[in-house]
Amino acid sequence: MSLTYTKPACHTPIALQPGFKVVRLRKGQMESVTGGPWRRLKYEVGKPLLPKENCGPLAVFESKRSAVAFCKSMKRPDSIFLNILGKDLCILPCLYAPSRFKSLWFSVGGASKSEARDFDFPPGTDMADAVLLQKAKP
Repeated sequence: MSLTYTKPACHTPIALQPGFKVVRLRKGQMESVTGGPWRRLKYEVGKPLLPKENCGPLAVFESKRSAVAFCKSMKRPDSIFLNILGKDLCILPCLYAPSRFKSLWFSVGGASKSEARDFDFPPGTDMADAVLLQKAKP
């Protein structure tokens, strides 16, 4: 069975690829790992998620090994995210629509591509135009 995602603007089906998404567990919800409260995305298993308007793609990992390495790096004492994230990270399998963009950005005041962020992404990171979280396998 082939799963696809149809991009709203072009109506062209895109094959979804398997991957892994790291989310933050906070107050009983799954949220994006980075971004302030106004940019943070809420994830639900089985519900497709698209980037917010005027924002770049979502980050996913191509393998569980890459996602685990990312989580371990976030918990190192020298990590800039340690105080923000603590220990509440979770890795879930997902399906995603690969993006043509290779960086992340967010909009400030409705301006497109404001405050573009080009990070040195961890190995195995890919960008997605849509993410569908799946239930973790026991």
